[in-house]
Amino acid sequence: METGLSVRPVQATSAAPVRVEPPPQRQVARTELPEAQAAQAADETRPLRFEQPNAEKQRISALNRAIDAAASQPTTRVDRDEATQELVFRKYSPSTGRVVQQFPEEAILRQRAYAVQQRREELALASRLQPPNEELVGKQA
Repeated sequence: METGLSVRPVQATSAAPVRVEPPPQRQVARTELPEAQAAQAADETRPLRFEQPNAEKQRISALNRAIDAAASQPTTRVDRDEATQELVFRKYSPSTGRVVQQFPEEAILRQRAYAVQQRREELALASRLQPPNEELVGKQA
């Protein structure tokens, strides 16, 4: 039964070589110039500046203002609280070095540290009160 999906071999045909013609020659400009028309080295001159005379002073002044503004901004640090192992974001005053702002606040950290300590004590007590597992005791012997 023929479905029409069979693959039939294709016979190869040889292509005749094609001759490619080079593009036609164009007129070329002369490259040798008389000495009077040749390029000459420029005399030493001062570089031109297209700025106002006070522009550099203004830029320096603006940079100094930006540096002063950045120095007066509080620095931000991220620390890890030892009791809760949580990240704490703190902003410090550049003049005094004291904490200006903190997240989470110190009271919240103390509450969380207390909760962590209570949970550790509960787990320790539960592990001491738990009877030994009979299956594990038999396997160790």
